[in-house]
Amino acid sequence: YEENNDVSLGTPAFFAGDMSSTWLNLGYSFGAFGVDAFYVNMDPDGFDTEEGYGLAGSYTAGDLTVTAIWADNSTADDAAYGIDAAYDLGSGLVVKGGVGSVNDKTAADFGVIMSF
Repeated sequence: YEENNDVSLGTPAFFAGDMSSTWLNLGYSFGAFGVDAFYVNMDPDGFDTEEGYGLAGSYTAGDLTVTAIWADNSTADDAAYGIDAAYDLGSGLVVKGGVGSVNDKTAADFGVIMSF
C-alpha cells in the first residue's frame, strides 16, 4: 500500500494532489518458465478510481529468453500486449528485440545491450 501527498504527475502537471494506490505483484519461476501477475488500484483525489492488471510469462532455453506480456486497465480502450526475445552473446553483450501494442498503436525495437 502506498499513499502520496501533494503529488505532481507530468510536465506540465496533469494531476497535482493526494493519491493512494494499492499494488499486488505475484511471481513464480519453475525450471525454464517464469510467470508474473499484477493488480493495481489508484485513487487520485478528484478523479475516478483506476484499476489495472496484467500477466507476463517467460521461457528460457540456453542463452535465449522469450517473454510475453498482457495488461489492461479500467481507462484503456484496448488491452496492451507485447513479446520480446533476448539472446545472450556472452561477455555482457545481449541482442534483444520486441514488438508490442498499446492503445491500438504497434511499436517494435531491436538493439544490443552492453553490461560492463
